[in-house]
Amino acid sequence: MTQQNAPPDLSTYSILLKSCIRFRNFQLEKLVHRKLIQSRLKLDSVVLNTIISLYSKCSDVDTARSIFEGMGNGRDLVSCSAMVSQVLRITVWSCKQFGHL
Repeated sequence: MTQQNAPPDLSTYSILLKSCIRFRNFQLEKLVHRKLIQSRLKLDSVVLNTIISLYSKCSDVDTARSIFEGMGNGRDLVSCSAMVSQVLRITVWSCKQFGHL
C-alpha cells in the first residue's frame, strides 16, 4: 500500500496488529504500533483494545496500562477485560513460579 502512496487506514492497522497477536510476532507488533502512532490517525477503541491485548500477551504491563489509562472515558468492556485478563495471567504465572498453585 505504501509503495502505491496509499496510506494504511485504521482497518489495515487493526488487521496487521491482530496478525501479530496470532503469530506472536511481538517485534513486528512494536513496529506496526510505531508506524500507527506516526500516521497520526485518530485511534478508535477497536485499535486501542487490540494494542492493549498485544502488549498484554507479550507481558508488557506498563505499556498496556499506559494505553488503557490514556483511553480515559473511551474505555469499554473489552478494554477492561483485556486488563483484567492480563492481571490474572501474571498472577497465575507468579503463583505457579512460587509453588502456590
